[in-house]
Amino acid sequence: MKYLEYASHGVVGIYADLECYRDSVRHGETGFLYHNPDEFIAYLDLLVHDRPLREKIRRQAYDHVTSTRRFEQHIGERLDFYRSLLPRGTARRPLEAEVLQNAGETTVSPITEEVSRNRCSPNAWCKAIEGERDEICNAYCKRIPEYVQAKQTLGRMLNDVGEPAQALQVLEELRQRQPQSTRTLCEIGRA
Repeated sequence: MKYLEYASHGVVGIYADLECYRDSVRHGETGFLYHNPDEFIAYLDLLVHDRPLREKIRRQAYDHVTSTRRFEQHIGERLDFYRSLLPRGTARRPLEAEVLQNAGETTVSPITEEVSRNRCSPNAWCKAIEGERDEICNAYCKRIPEYVQAKQTLGRMLNDVGEPAQALQVLEELRQRQPQSTRTLCEIGRA
């Protein structure tokens, strides 16, 4: 991930010569692979003193990542992989129509959109208009009982404003339905 993060931001990287980087980094072209601290320092010195080389490697790494590693280029493979994890014969349940309607063309949740509309942080929004916050979150939770993200968001927001007892009520209900949900378990831990 470090290679992808650096390259996608146009940063030249120097990486330990480990398996996870050997498949991505083309040594001397899209970054450098080092074996020991002396090599690491030597590559740093080289990059500091050779601006054209630094620019060339930065550009090549960026071009490599943007032309071969973009999510949309691999969405079919990713979907096939996730489907392969499902037990054989698992029925695919379609998303609730209301969830799809609220999703629109964005991956932002309706609650996050509501926070954005109020132009403030979720924490400030929670404190400023507590009743409205609860109303919005509870409306989604009641209208779409299976919309886990709405309840998780409500639990997070309650934790954010120092209401752990209320957060636990919401989150424990979720844990009964999805005992392995990492996001829910993390919020229970916060509470």
